[in-house]
Amino acid sequence: MRRIVTAAVLSVGLIIFFTPAVSACINDRETMRTETEFKSRYNSTPAQPGYTAPGSGPHWQPIAAVGLGMGLMVATVGMVGVSLRRLKQN
Repeated sequence: MRRIVTAAVLSVGLIIFFTPAVSACINDRETMRTETEFKSRYNSTPAQPGYTAPGSGPHWQPIAAVGLGMGLMVATVGMVGVSLRRLKQN
């Protein structure tokens, strides 16, 4: 039981520790090129009337994704725990 709890705590800790680093470095190589391209295309033109900002979409999707990920992780830990108990009984 102690191993399962330790594995779960380490898994959650690693996910929490590495997630911000991953989102920060996904597109680092293209930053300079895309900034120059953005400035050349969009600084001189006014905003379109039907335009919606990228961040104005549904705000429940990231929460649902995190919940689904946590649920899958809990299910995996449960399945591993059940299989370990069966192995110990045999």
